[in-house]
Amino acid sequence: MERSGALPERRPTLLCLRAPDEARTMLEALDAVALTGLPLEVLRYEEIWQEGADAAALAASLTGDDLVVLTSRRGVRAWHNLCVSLGSSAASTPIAAVGAATAAEASRCGFAVVVTGDSDALGLAEQLVASPCAGRFIFAVAREAASAPQELLASRGRAVVRLETYAAVPVPTLAASLSALRPEEISGIIATSANRLEAFVSALPNGLRDAWLGLPFFVIGERTAARARLLGAARVTIASGASTERLVDAAAEALLRPNRGDSE
Repeated sequence: MERSGALPERRPTLLCLRAPDEARTMLEALDAVALTGLPLEVLRYEEIWQEGADAAALAASLTGDDLVVLTSRRGVRAWHNLCVSLGSSAASTPIAAVGAATAAEASRCGFAVVVTGDSDALGLAEQLVASPCAGRFIFAVAREAASAPQELLASRGRAVVRLETYAAVPVPTLAASLSALRPEEISGIIATSANRLEAFVSALPNGLRDAWLGLPFFVIGERTAARARLLGAARVTIASGASTERLVDAAAEALLRPNRGDSE
């Protein structure tokens, strides 16, 4: 029999650096393993492919020999909107996607996904070095996206085109939202991009900065991990793959597995 007045054990809470609508799948996955997710919108995204003629010219020139590289679900939607707006045959160009979630979004939008990477954009580029693609690699990415993946392929003699389709804009209310949170009530932070991490850390209240940065950070990819460490995070765990499931697995392993007394 349960003791009278006994309080239920508090579940660890993870701050997810995503807008509530974007974080729905992650919140459900966390709940399934007895973790609580708290979404926090740190960036908003605006499509920018309309700003120049490059997008229209590129879309019109694509062939079945080319391969479009999409690195996020946001990038998938921006590319989809570009294809629909231009009414071109670009939508039939095969897709390489970073992670299962990006691949699933691309398939949902009607694109033919022929390669799915299990790491970050640089890891996917390493996979694509040996790709039989006879045409160009079109990286449809955020304005803030690193250029290293494109540089890697270009250094191996592959034809690469970078098309910036969307851009991140900091949420103006982020500092106010963070001031209402207490780091001692948070067990860890999940970040899916270096840009989200930078926006988050830039908005931290000065007096609580060390407390926030002392929490465990769970991230996708070495680039995001390196940015987290550069920003002052002391405990950074890289998920074993670029998916919500792998991020949740990493958090559950760190926060729920009993301490076996191992020494390091």
